[in-house]
Amino acid sequence: MTRRTPSLFRRLAEKDVENIREAIKAKKYWKLDGEKIYTIALSRARIRVGNMHVVRTASHGKVSVLPEPAKYCRKYRILVLDTRDNVVKSVLTWTAFTEVMKKYSEMILRLAESDMLPAYINVRTLIRLKKKYAK
Repeated sequence: MTRRTPSLFRRLAEKDVENIREAIKAKKYWKLDGEKIYTIALSRARIRVGNMHVVRTASHGKVSVLPEPAKYCRKYRILVLDTRDNVVKSVLTWTAFTEVMKKYSEMILRLAESDMLPAYINVRTLIRLKKKYAK
């Protein structure tokens, strides 16, 4: 019986797939600022606790997710986690995350500090944000 690959991996380059797998093995996270980090989701946010949802992450175990970003939580997506409250504020696709790390980290940091970060960020949303907020 052949093992199915996640649909995300079919759309990514082999190098990106390897980067995701190695980051999960190493329990890697990336700092956004002193309180917020990027981490990889290992589950969907289907479990509901009160008005929040719970998702498993590569670096911080189980964390809470606000209701709006919970709709977009999928395995291998990148989460913007507020470590002070242990709450996920936003969800990014892998391609959007790599673009953010290359070009738009300052803009995302400003949006995160002012709590104007969208619940879901893909490449299309990133282009819209760039047009609206970039200097």
